[in-house]
Amino acid sequence: MAATKKATRELTVLKRAEVKKASTAYGVQPGDLIFLVQNDQEDVHVVTCRNNGNNTCTCKGNAQFHKKCYHITFCLNQTNIRRESAKLAPSFAAVKVPVWTMWLVESGVLTVPSKQVVSKPAQPAKIIDISTRGTLTTNRGFQLLRA
Repeated sequence: MAATKKATRELTVLKRAEVKKASTAYGVQPGDLIFLVQNDQEDVHVVTCRNNGNNTCTCKGNAQFHKKCYHITFCLNQTNIRRESAKLAPSFAAVKVPVWTMWLVESGVLTVPSKQVVSKPAQPAKIIDISTRGTLTTNRGFQLLRA
């Protein structure tokens, strides 16, 4: 008995959208996912992954035979991967990294976990005598309190 190997096509998700409001015209409910998927032959299909399990695709195979096509399988796998990675992500992780954090990473104060730590040699601090700087408002040197 010879085993047949099914060829898999490369798919790319062009757009992913989550339905916020129910629409009877499109038959979608809040939480349903709509994908715009392109295969390696530049064909673009719309895949709708519904919460009730009634998934649809605009490809001719799904339209003719009403079976789960590889577009739907791919989108369901991507959704499962996304949900699992969201569970594994720490709850304290920032959605957007603040600008000051990026400055600290670029200056070497903070390190990105995936990068290797590179130690920089410490530079000696410059000592400046404030009294030689001159006056601020009077002819006297710098004083904290006026006498």
